[in-house]
Amino acid sequence: MRKAVFCLAGAAFAVTAVAEMKNNPDPNTLWCEDGKAIVTQAGNSRNGWNNALKYESMPDGKGFSVEFEGKPTGGRYVEVSAEYPWFVYEISDVELKKGYCQNAIGFQRVARHAQIGKIFPGVYAFNLYENSALEKKGRPFMRIDQFGSKLTYRYMKMVKTPENYIQCVSEAFKSKKAFGAGDKLNFTVTLKDPAEDVVLSFFKSYTMPQVKLGGGTSLQLKPADKDGRIWTGELTVAPLDGKFKVNDIWVKADVVGGGIALPLWTVIPYEYK
Repeated sequence: MRKAVFCLAGAAFAVTAVAEMKNNPDPNTLWCEDGKAIVTQAGNSRNGWNNALKYESMPDGKGFSVEFEGKPTGGRYVEVSAEYPWFVYEISDVELKKGYCQNAIGFQRVARHAQIGKIFPGVYAFNLYENSALEKKGRPFMRIDQFGSKLTYRYMKMVKTPENYIQCVSEAFKSKKAFGAGDKLNFTVTLKDPAEDVVLSFFKSYTMPQVKLGGGTSLQLKPADKDGRIWTGELTVAPLDGKFKVNDIWVKADVVGGGIALPLWTVIPYEYK
């Protein structure tokens, strides 16, 4: 009898440990971590976050914080699927400590999305399957390398299609899996709600200086539909000083209206040559 009770208690604990990350909460979402019952533990696991970093649920129920406290690397194993290719998270608040700071998130066989020297609030959306060797299905380790900061996340999730996101396409991506001076890049910002204006700007991941990607540091987009939910623009890449690796160039969209208070962010998942 005692053995049966022990087994049931153990099973209940396992369910509780996994339940904090919501699986398939809606048809568009594979999983979502909103931090309301965040679970941490020593070591890497599928049942909770590695407590090398400090994770805490926010007292107002709106997300969770991740804080650097001497050890820089945390994370957990998460489910991925090509049916839900987009990794999305919102950083609502950034507190920087003295010295070096960094936030970098990477998945197995996917280059890191890193901000080094500066970290910014915003809504971040990445197609993990574009120009990567990520398996169609699996449970890779989602590794967070965070230095010198405390970040507040409203959520992290994997979805079929984000509500708000930036896309960049180019013939150069198809022909040479890279891009360079003279290539044309086409950008589309898709929004849940109508906007009044959308402007892009470009940054390099190391220390986050602005980059003159098309001869200037910004690109004014134009509405591509009557509702102002889709905005597009094109630029011709200018010669850039230095080498830029995969995910090295950040794209930021400042949106006026559109029901979104924070900027949108993504990276160009191709190398500049």
